[in-house]
Amino acid sequence: MDKEWNKFPRFSQEYINGVTQFLDFSYTNGRPQEDEHLCPCAKCKKLYWKTRDNIKDHLIAKCFLKGYDIWLHHGSNYKDREKAHGVHEGPNDDARKFYNLIKEAEQELYPG
Repeated sequence: MDKEWNKFPRFSQEYINGVTQFLDFSYTNGRPQEDEHLCPCAKCKKLYWKTRDNIKDHLIAKCFLKGYDIWLHHGSNYKDREKAHGVHEGPNDDARKFYNLIKEAEQELYPG
């Protein structure tokens, strides 16, 4: 889902339309509990369950929780998170070198 609307001012029509699209996506793909969902606004911080209309009002009045751009509670999956954060399979070269140093440090200096 395109998230560019989140860069517009909160009271602009683009932002309000984006919030509506987010809620549609969230209630279709996320994990709502009946008619409530965790509110991702800056005040509620995904701690409180709210209705769709309350979440819409909160996101317009208080904006999204800073840094909540991978909507794990609201329909995005872990693969989206991995893509956004550059998660790869296995350690990179620097990590491998570090692990080798640790492995070498575990060996005895002098036998016995």
